[in-house]
Amino acid sequence: LYRSSYMTRALEAELAANRIPYRIYGGLRFYQRKEVKDVFAYFRLLVNEKDDVAFTRIVNVPRRGIGETTQARIRAAAERYEVSQYELIRDIEKYPDNEIPKGALLSLKTMSERIEETKAKLANNYEAYSGILKDFITDIGYYAYIAEDENVDEDRAGNVNALFDDITNFIQKNPESTFDEYLQNISLLSSQDDINGGNYVSLMTIHVAKGLEFDN
Repeated sequence: LYRSSYMTRALEAELAANRIPYRIYGGLRFYQRKEVKDVFAYFRLLVNEKDDVAFTRIVNVPRRGIGETTQARIRAAAERYEVSQYELIRDIEKYPDNEIPKGALLSLKTMSERIEETKAKLANNYEAYSGILKDFITDIGYYAYIAEDENVDEDRAGNVNALFDDITNFIQKNPESTFDEYLQNISLLSSQDDINGGNYVSLMTIHVAKGLEFDN
């Protein structure tokens, strides 16, 4: 039992590392939570500019007024020029033949500039990854975005902060590893299925626990 859901990150990491099955009651596994997936998608774009799946997830997160029609135009232009959607936005000056609204382009271009600035900072300071990434997520307005949709039963900012703690711990334990290796490791953890049978550790917040979850 724990006070808030963001605290599962450390517990889940150790359980997974020791191959101990577990199940979370009344919530999602840490790496399956929306805000963690959002931030993780930004991280993936930082290491792979061709990741269209990651770009699609964050193109309007935080809200930038990018609707389905604009997203379809971005995809069409990227396919026509044979580049990824992120590359199209980042180097839009090279691809003037597009039907993307100017307002959308301006906000997306600002986002790509923040990403490129962050990539440059990360390239020169591996030990400060967590702080640099947190500044980046703050600068693009993600903390303000989740504050608007705050759910009283879920500490979304706490989940995001726990992700930065996760990065710090990974770097300390694996000083020779790369950030890309960290992302691959998280991808493996996030792909694990929930346990529905057999023996497993039950995890839940004190708020969720009513005693009815247990046979004895």
